[in-house]
Amino acid sequence: MGIKQGGIAAMLAASVLVLAGCDGVGDGSAPDPDTARIQKVGGTTAFGENKLFTCVPQQLLYSIGFSNGGQENFNDRSRWESSNPSIAIVTNRGDPVDPAEFDEDGKPLVYTVSGLVLPRAPGDVVIKATALGRIQKEFPMTVKNPDGNFRIKATGYGDQAATAIKMSPNTIQQLQLVGTLEGYETDLASALSGMSFTDPDDDDEAAANFVVVSGQATTIVQAVKDLTGKIPTRTVLPTLIACKGDDPALPAATKALFADAKLDVTVAQPTGLLIQRELESPVNGNVLAVIPDSTTTTATQSQTTEVLRTYATFADVTGPAQDLSSQVLASSSKPEVITTSVFLTNTSGGVSLVPTAVRALATGTGTTTPQLSEDVTITYCQPEPVPDPRPTDYVSKCWEGKPTKATIVFKARKSTLTGIAVKPDDGDAPVIEAYKSLQFRAVGTFDEGFQQDITRQVAWTVFANDGTTSSTKVAIGGLNSVISGTAISAFQVNTDTDDSNGTPLQDRTVKIKATNERASTTKTQTVTATISK
Repeated sequence: MGIKQGGIAAMLAASVLVLAGCDGVGDGSAPDPDTARIQKVGGTTAFGENKLFTCVPQQLLYSIGFSNGGQENFNDRSRWESSNPSIAIVTNRGDPVDPAEFDEDGKPLVYTVSGLVLPRAPGDVVIKATALGRIQKEFPMTVKNPDGNFRIKATGYGDQAATAIKMSPNTIQQLQLVGTLEGYETDLASALSGMSFTDPDDDDEAAANFVVVSGQATTIVQAVKDLTGKIPTRTVLPTLIACKGDDPALPAATKALFADAKLDVTVAQPTGLLIQRELESPVNGNVLAVIPDSTTTTATQSQTTEVLRTYATFADVTGPAQDLSSQVLASSSKPEVITTSVFLTNTSGGVSLVPTAVRALATGTGTTTPQLSEDVTITYCQPEPVPDPRPTDYVSKCWEGKPTKATIVFKARKSTLTGIAVKPDDGDAPVIEAYKSLQFRAVGTFDEGFQQDITRQVAWTVFANDGTTSSTKVAIGGLNSVISGTAISAFQVNTDTDDSNGTPLQDRTVKIKATNERASTTKTQTVTATISK
C-alpha cells in the first residue's frame, strides 16, 4: 500500500513560490547577459552554493537583469542541461520523468518544475541554462555523499535511533526521513516522493486498520485498532524523488545509501503510561511558583509552567517508547489552582503536535509564608476510540480498562522573584554552532531561597556584540513557548580567514538577555555567546 505526497510539485512548493515571485515580462527593455545568474534556492544552500548531496534534490534559480534595472526569473523560459546525467539530472518542465514513470492510465509522468537538480552519484557536474536561445550561464557543482546512510526516524519516540517501534492502538506516529549532511542530522522531507508499507494492498485487515497517511512534509502511521497477534510487523520504506531503487542505471553505491532506510512497526497493547518531567532533577520539586500580579507586564510572566510528556511503555521495550503527548486527555483535580495547558510545536499534514503542560494559576489562602496550595493531581489517559457514527453530543473520555493512565501531584506557591540566573553563563563560555541551536535556561530565585526554572516566563532577546543592536546571526525563542531560550544560529560556515558572508570574524559574539518584570523591579541577566565557524 503506497501513498504519494504530491511528488516533486508538492514537495518543492516553497521553492516554486519563491521562483514565481520574481517572474516578469521585462516591459520591453533588453536583457543584459552580463547579469545572468544561477543560484540555489532553499534546500542545502546553507552548506555551500555549489555543493550537492547524493539523492537530495536542489532547486536552482536562473535570473537575468534588464536594462531598466529589473530582474526576472527565466527558469521556465530556459533549457536546462547537465554535463553528466550520471552524476546529476536537471529538470525541464514538461519533459518525461527519468527514469520513466506512468500514471494510472499508463501515461508518462512529466516534470512539473524546471531547474530542479537530482543528484545521483558523487562527482563534479556543470549545470547549464540557456535563455532565449542565446543567453547561457554555467553553474559548476560538486555532488558528495551524505555522512552515512539515510534512515527513517519515528519523531518523538523514546529511542530516536530505533529501527523498530511499537504503537498503541488508536494512535498515530509521525515519521521522518533523515540523513547526516556535513555532520548535521537533516530532515530530508524534500527528498521524499512518499512512504509505503511493504505489505500488499490485498491484505484487507491490515489495509483497513493499519494505514499510512500523507502530510505535506512528513508521513503519519496510523494504527486504527488493536491488531495484536493478527498481522505481522509491517515495514515502512521510503520512495525518493532523485534516486529510485528500481532504476538499473543507479549506481550500487548510491542504492546502498537508502537500502537500510526502513522502519518496522508493530501495533501492541502498552503496559502503561509514563509521565516525563521537563527537567530530570527540577530544583523546585513538585512546587510551581505563582508571582503576585503586577500591572507592569503580562500574566504569562506570573503563571509558571512545566511541560510534561507522556509515553506509552511496552513489555519488551526499555524505558519510554511512543510519545503520546499530543494524543492524551489531561485533567486537573483543582483546575482553578493548577490547570492543564498545551503548547503548539508544529503542524504537519493537518496534525498538530502538542505536548501537554501544567500552569500554576493560584496559590493557597494561608497567611503563613510560603503560601502553599493543597495537593493538585494531574491525570493523563489515552482516550477511547470515537464511536462510529459519532454522536453529536459525544465527549472524549478515558479508555477504561487500559493501562494508559498516569497521575502526578503538584502544589502551587505564592512567590516573590528576587533574581534571575541564565545558564550556560559567561563562565561556561557558551558556543552556538553554525546552523545548530543551544538551549539557554533561566532559573529564578524567589523568597526564602526557593528556586524554579522560569525559562518560559522571561522575555528573551539577542543582540550583536555591541549589546544594543539586534542580532541578524542568531534568533531565540521568546516568552511562553516550548522553544523559549533556544538560540538558533543562521551564521554561514566559513574559515578563520574567510569573511565572505559579510560578517567580520570579530563579530561572532552575541549577547543573550533574559528579562522578567514580575518582581517589584525588573530582573535581567545577560550572557555572552560565541558563534562557531
